[in-house]
Amino acid sequence: MAVNREPGILPESSISFHVPSAFARDTLYYAEMGGDYVCDERFVIERETFHTFIMFWVKAGSLHVSYQGKDFSLLEGQLLLIDAKLPHFYQATPGVAFEWFHFAGAGTQHYFDLLAEDGDLVFDSADVPAALTAFRQVMNMLREDAMNEHRMSVCLHSMLGEFASPGLATARNCDSSVRDAIRYINAHFAEDLTLERIASRVNLSPFHFARLFKKNTNSTPHEFVLNTRIKHAKQMLLESAHSIEYIASECGFNSPSHFIRAFKKETLFTPKQFRTTQF
Repeated sequence: MAVNREPGILPESSISFHVPSAFARDTLYYAEMGGDYVCDERFVIERETFHTFIMFWVKAGSLHVSYQGKDFSLLEGQLLLIDAKLPHFYQATPGVAFEWFHFAGAGTQHYFDLLAEDGDLVFDSADVPAALTAFRQVMNMLREDAMNEHRMSVCLHSMLGEFASPGLATARNCDSSVRDAIRYINAHFAEDLTLERIASRVNLSPFHFARLFKKNTNSTPHEFVLNTRIKHAKQMLLESAHSIEYIASECGFNSPSHFIRAFKKETLFTPKQFRTTQF
């Protein structure tokens, strides 16, 4: 679709729109509009707020961006995610070519908050090839007359998931310190595992280790230890006749009451209920 001739947008540019269904707005990830732009330096966007998130992919040239107190150039091959509800500014350099779309829905805000914890929302497409593929699929769907909203939601979710855990290789190529920590937790979950103890085991400061662990596993060390204990407790409840007190002790809980509270919070069952439930 031809684009309106706003200043700086060159004739070969295009823009497409989608009006999401009520089901999509309530349940799915969805894109509302997208553009394939070639621009000169007259193209400038400066907004205090908009109701969506925006994804950019620079195909050639660069964009000048100001966002959340940072001024930077988004370069060829890079992707950028911003929360457009916050003030933002971007300006084209002569001959820049880039694609963009506005999107929202489902868990977008939660994903954005997770990604923003590291403070960098710029991604090199070579590092997140699946995200770039998903981005281009979304753009292609926006250009189509008939929209499959479920497929679009899957693509957007895939893109965000790739940003949060780049590449399928990430799980296999998890940081070696985190892999060592996981092995240590699995071998010692029944013991008193503090953040300091685990961090010391892998020769990192507690602060650095906690950030690295969260980045690689999407869990804090404390959450991972608790989940490991709960997992083993489930196994013991179903495969043994040991008492609740014994299982609590063997799985690293400091009392039966602590075990029962933690188990119910995570599973919605008491240990006794879990043991007698048919799955």
